[in-house]
Amino acid sequence: MMGKVYEGAWRVTAYLGSSSAASSMQYLLAKVRFLSEGRGLSFVQIWERLLFEYDVAVWEALSVFLRNEWFNRLWIVQEAALARQLHLLYGEVYLDWEILNQSVQFLV
Repeated sequence: MMGKVYEGAWRVTAYLGSSSAASSMQYLLAKVRFLSEGRGLSFVQIWERLLFEYDVAVWEALSVFLRNEWFNRLWIVQEAALARQLHLLYGEVYLDWEILNQSVQFLV
């Protein structure tokens, strides 16, 4: 039944909880996407560039985000696959699923 709800919704927003470091994590992911798609840099070039540009706290914020319990729930497959638009609300930032997915896949 939830599949029909997600499929029929114009936009699905999933709340992932609060975070004081969400904005710095969002900026890091946006920069990865820009450097990979906008500038055409390779993974190695981006890694070398970002490794020294961001301190450990930002990388840890990304790690905490990716370990969020929401990603371990079975029904997110329906949300991600069936929703026309999926957005994640994390702390005070609003993340578009497609952009987030592209950035994370590039890093992985």
